[in-house]
Amino acid sequence: MTASDPIAEGADDIIGHVNADHTHHLIEYLRAFTHVQDATDARMTAVDRTGFDIEAKTPAGTVVERIPWSFTLELRHQVREEMVRLTQQAQAKLSI
Repeated sequence: MTASDPIAEGADDIIGHVNADHTHHLIEYLRAFTHVQDATDARMTAVDRTGFDIEAKTPAGTVVERIPWSFTLELRHQVREEMVRLTQQAQAKLSI
């Protein structure tokens, strides 16, 4: 990403935190918002102002899915807000 993307500038920290503490949520996002229903592991591989990429391991192999934000982010704290929103939406959709 270009330096003009304030989210991509902090991507390493965001990715590190999500992959260390929130991989179970990534699997929920996959199940709720994509066709990937059988992921056995997942990790965030990229994040920017428009969304983030999840690399998922499935019995059929590895796939990458893009999850968009609800709007174009301009500030880093908006990532947390959007992740909370996505978690709530995914859990409601999955009835968990």
